[in-house]
Amino acid sequence: MNLLPPNLPGIRPKHRPLTAVADVSTLDWNDFRFFLAVARAGTVSAAARALQIDQATVGRRVAALEAALGLQLFERSPLGYRLTAAGEALVEPAERIEMNVIGAKAQIDEFAENPAGALRIGSSDAFGAYFLGRRLPRLRAALQGMHVDLVALTRDFSLSKREADIATGISLPTDGRLYSRKLVDLRLGLYASPDYLAERPPIRSFDDLAHHDLIGWVDDLIYWDELKYNDRISTRTRPIIGCSNYIAQMQVAIGGGGIGVLPIFLGDQETSLVQVLNGQFPVVLPLYLFVHASMRELRHVRTAIDFIVGEVEAARSSF
Repeated sequence: MNLLPPNLPGIRPKHRPLTAVADVSTLDWNDFRFFLAVARAGTVSAAARALQIDQATVGRRVAALEAALGLQLFERSPLGYRLTAAGEALVEPAERIEMNVIGAKAQIDEFAENPAGALRIGSSDAFGAYFLGRRLPRLRAALQGMHVDLVALTRDFSLSKREADIATGISLPTDGRLYSRKLVDLRLGLYASPDYLAERPPIRSFDDLAHHDLIGWVDDLIYWDELKYNDRISTRTRPIIGCSNYIAQMQVAIGGGGIGVLPIFLGDQETSLVQVLNGQFPVVLPLYLFVHASMRELRHVRTAIDFIVGEVEAARSSF
């Protein structure tokens, strides 16, 4: 499998990098885990719940790390913990430590032929639920029964923050040490129910859409700029119903609410919808797969990547 080189954008850090302020031998590397939990949660109580330990332990370990470094990492207030400049500079190095520890543990498990733990896949709602979902039983079999989580949301996933081990999306992420590859181009089409089309004027060109009801996205909840394609459908009308994901848009179209834009792998399999202006929609969305650099050589991760790539290749004509 030929994953592309790391995605390493040339962005300047917001703060100066941390300098050596303490003897490394005084550091407890486990304290970085507590630091990251508080940085992500914003409060000690929320971090304690995430780690499933008591608040006092979290607060004590964060204070111990600050003492060892000789730096204040958080500004404390009744509203929670806010990262200082030093704390923000520490986040990325701490995440590298976290990913290296996770990778080392996974490699040890594989060496011992004990693939304990879970694999988490992050994906958009349509591709995750309607393509990957029905294939997860076979993926789990290929992973020899390992627990598999599928998180299907229309947004990016932070692999550095362990929101997923593998992720797919239509936009290349700009943070973290990631490897990526393009899976496929997603063709889009216009779909409506037969009942809706029977009651409305015929559609022979995109100009005719001005006389129809469109289903689209909730404007201020569009996560990827690539989804802002309404003006390429019609400049003379706006969607009358907005939804935050493709599955909801499809259900509105099935219910006769108007004409929706759907990936054809989703719309074509729904027998209660008809595609209009077949093959004329001008937008194609790229679909990428991402994996963190520290995870990509793990056997179960490579097995999952190879499985997803193979399944997409086998179904390429449906996209």
